[in-house]
Amino acid sequence: AVVEIYRFATSTWQPVAPMPVGRIQFGAVGLPDGKRIVALGGHRVTSENALAPVDTLDLTTDTWTTTGALKQGRTVVTATLLPDGKILVAGGVPKPQIAIPLGTAEVYDPATGGTATSVPDLLTARLGHTAHRVTVGGKSVVLLVGGLTASSEVFDPDKKTWSGVGPMAAARGLMSSVLLPDGSVLALGGIDSGGTVYSEAERFDPATLTWKKTQPMASPRYSLQAVTLADGRVLIAGGTPTYFTGTTTVPTVELFDPIAVGQPCAGPGDCQSLQCVDGVCCATACDGVCEACVGARTGGADGTCAPVIAGQDPDDECAGQEPASCGRVGTCDGAGQCARFAAGTLCGAATCAAGVGNERRCDGAGACQEKVSACAPYRCKDPTACATDCDTDEACDAAAHCTAKQCVDDLATGSACTRAAECTSGQCVDGVCCESACQGACVACAQALTQDGSPDGQCRPARSGLDPHGTCVESPVASCGRNGLCDGLGGCAFYPAGTSCQSAACASDGAGLRSERHECDGAGTCAALPQPCGLFGCSGGDCRTTCADDTDCLDTAFCQGGACVARREAEQEQSCAAGNQCLSGFCVDGFCCNTPCQGSCEACDAPGARGSCVAVAGEPHGGRDACPEAPAGQPCQQRVCDGATRASCAGFVGPAVTCREPSCAQAVATPEGRCDGQGACPEAAGTRCEPFVCRGTACLTLAPGCPAGDPTCAGCTGDADCRPSFRCDLASRDCIPRTVALCDGNDTLINPNGSRTPCAPYTCEGSVCKNECASVLDCVLPSVCDVDSHACVPPRPNPDDG
Repeated sequence: AVVEIYRFATSTWQPVAPMPVGRIQFGAVGLPDGKRIVALGGHRVTSENALAPVDTLDLTTDTWTTTGALKQGRTVVTATLLPDGKILVAGGVPKPQIAIPLGTAEVYDPATGGTATSVPDLLTARLGHTAHRVTVGGKSVVLLVGGLTASSEVFDPDKKTWSGVGPMAAARGLMSSVLLPDGSVLALGGIDSGGTVYSEAERFDPATLTWKKTQPMASPRYSLQAVTLADGRVLIAGGTPTYFTGTTTVPTVELFDPIAVGQPCAGPGDCQSLQCVDGVCCATACDGVCEACVGARTGGADGTCAPVIAGQDPDDECAGQEPASCGRVGTCDGAGQCARFAAGTLCGAATCAAGVGNERRCDGAGACQEKVSACAPYRCKDPTACATDCDTDEACDAAAHCTAKQCVDDLATGSACTRAAECTSGQCVDGVCCESACQGACVACAQALTQDGSPDGQCRPARSGLDPHGTCVESPVASCGRNGLCDGLGGCAFYPAGTSCQSAACASDGAGLRSERHECDGAGTCAALPQPCGLFGCSGGDCRTTCADDTDCLDTAFCQGGACVARREAEQEQSCAAGNQCLSGFCVDGFCCNTPCQGSCEACDAPGARGSCVAVAGEPHGGRDACPEAPAGQPCQQRVCDGATRASCAGFVGPAVTCREPSCAQAVATPEGRCDGQGACPEAAGTRCEPFVCRGTACLTLAPGCPAGDPTCAGCTGDADCRPSFRCDLASRDCIPRTVALCDGNDTLINPNGSRTPCAPYTCEGSVCKNECASVLDCVLPSVCDVDSHACVPPRPNPDDG
C-alpha cells in the first residue's frame, strides 16, 4: 500500500499516505486539477479476485478516500483520462490466476463518484494491453493496442463507439508504449501467447491509422518501462528477457531517437515523420508517380518530396512507347508525371495542296490527332508539307510578306513598317503603314509627328515646331517671317509672338524704369513692346524679375526672398526686421521708426505709438541696457524708466515690488510692505491680536462666512488659541475673559489677569493648587509623596552616599 511521489524539481522521492488497500497491476490517473490521483482496478498480491473500489489521493491533504467503484472488479487494466475529465477503464481479467481477458469497458466520473457506467464492449478482449489518448482527424480518441493480440482499436468518447484500426505486425502483450511529441504512439517489446519475447518496435501513425516498424531494441524484453523525454527521445529500461525463467531482468537501458527528416533510414517507423522514402526520412508519404525524396533524384534537399528531374525514371515507372502511339517517352517530365511525346510530334503521313496542309501529330496528352490547316501565311512547299520559312515574298500567300525568313501577315494601317510591301494599304510613310501617300507640305502619318496626335496611319497636319519632310524655308529673325517649321495647321509657321526681333533697352518714365523690347507679333511683323519694371531695376534692356540684394530694386524698395518689396513708412506701425526695409532707414524695436531712438528709456514699440520714438516707463525695451541694480536689502531703490526722461532710468519701482513680508509675533501682526515709488518702503503699523494669538503670519480671528479649511478666521479650538487672560469658549469658538484661575497642566495657576501663581511642591488641577498627595504624581520633582502624611516632602538622603 506504500505510495511515493517523484519530485522533478528536487530529483527526490517523497512518501505520501499509503493506499487504503494495497494493489498491483491497477490503473492510475492524475486529474486535470493537479491535486488528485485516482487508482482503479488491480488486485491484492494474495487475493483471487480483482478489486472494484476506486480510491482517490488528495495531494493537498495527503489522504486517500474511497470515492466510488467499478461495475466489475478487474486487474491488468488500462485507465485513460478522457477530454471531459472522466476515466475510461478497459479490458483486464476478473481473477489474476485465470488469464481470460475481458472485452468490457466502463467510464468512471471523478466529479460525481459512485459506480462507473458501462460503455459498449471492445472489439477484442484484452489484458496486458496499453492505452493512449491520440488525435485522429482533429478529434481526441483513445487507442487500445496489444494484449496478446495484434489488433488495435480506438474509442470515440462522444459517440461511445469502438472502431478497428491497423493491426501491429505481431500479437503481443505486457509490452510498453509511449505517446511521442508528434502524436504517434511507439510500442516496444512484449510477449505473445506462445512465450516468445519481442525486441521489435512499431509506431502508430494517427494520420493513416496504421502501424509502421522501426528499429528493434537491442534486447528482447516484456514488462518493461518506457518514458518520453523532454527532447522527444524515449528512455527504455528493465523488463524480463525470457518467459518465466526465474527472476532474471534486463539490466540495460536503451534510447529510441526518431530520425530527423532528410537523414538515412531503414523503415518508416525510424523517422520522426513516419515516412522512409528512397532511404531517407521524408516529410511526406511521397508515393506519387515520378516523385522522390532524395536530392540526387529531385535536385532539391534530402527529405523533401519533389518531382523527379525531367529525363530520369529511377523507379522504372514510365515504360517507353513508339512515337506513333503519342504515349510515354520512357522518362519523367519533371512535374511529377510520366513524360509523353511532345505536342506536334509526327504520328502519321502528311499532304499539302492549294495552300492547305493535312497532317497527323501528337497533342501532347497521349493522342494522335489529324490536323487540317491552312498554310497561311505560307504556301505549300511541296505536295507533303507547308513551307515554314521564306527568302522572298513569293513563298508567302497574297496577304503576307517575308521578313527575317518568316512569312508574316501584311500589316494593318498604323503598324510600323520599313517598306510599302509590308502594308495592306501599300503605303509606308513616316515609318508606319499609312491610309494614303500623304504627300504635301507639313503633313505626316505618324502620331508622334501630327498636331492633333491622331493614331498612326492617319494623314494629318504635321506638329507645330517640326518640318518632317523639309518643305519650309527659314527667313531672318528680324523679318519675323517664316521660321522654317510647320504651324500645326498644314502650313509653314511665322516666328512666334514674343520672339525678339531687335535689341532691348532700359528707360526711365519718371515713376520708375521700363524695358523697351521689339518682338514678333506672330503674323510677320516686328512690334515695339514697352514694359514697366515695377519695383525691380532694369539691366541690359530687361526688367529684373528676381533680386539678390537691394541694388537690384528701386531706391524705394528692398530685396526680400528674391522679390523687391516697397520700403515702409515710419510712424505708421509698420513692422520690420532691418533698417533697409524702412524709408527712414531706422528699424527699432521691430518697427520702422522716425528716429534712431537709442536712449535707455525711449522706444519705438510703445502701444498706440508704434513707429514713433517716445519716452517709456518701467524696464528699458528691447536690447537696451537694464537699469542699475538696487543696493542689497533696499528693493525700493531699484531704478526704472519714469516715462519722461529718455536718456537714463530716473524713476523708482512702485507698489508692484514687495519690500517687507507679512509677519506675526507676540500677538502683534505686521502687514506686507510695498515700495512707494519714491525709493522708500513705508513704515509698518502693527495690529494686536488680543484676545486671539498669532496664526502663521496673521492674527487668528473669528469671522462670519469664514471659508471651509481656512484656519486663520475659524476662531479658537482650545485655550492655546487665546491670550493668557482669556479662554476659549468652544461653543462660540470665541476667546472670552477668564473669571477663574486655570492650571497650566503641571504646577502653575494662570490667574484671570494673566499673572501666574506657583503651586510647588504640589501640582495643580483645574483652578486650584493641590494641598495633599496620593502619589509622587501629585508632587513637583524632586519632591516625593509621604504616604503617611499625604504631604509632598524633599527626598530622603541615600545612606550609600556617605
